[in-house]
Amino acid sequence: MIWNLDETSLLAGALAMYILRQLAESFMPSYFKKKGENLATKEDIAKEGLNKSPTFP
Repeated sequence: MIWNLDETSLLAGALAMYILRQLAESFMPSYFKKKGENLATKEDIAKEGLNKSPTFP
């Protein structure tokens, strides 16, 4: 199959890919930092045994 793309389509595709890359580079580091904090908190709770239901008198 032969693709028939004109210069405008190629430019639009390249621009879209550039914008997506910039968004990913700015968003992903903060996402993974928060994800790591949440994982560490879950591991701390499991290690300390804080996930047990409280008993009331």
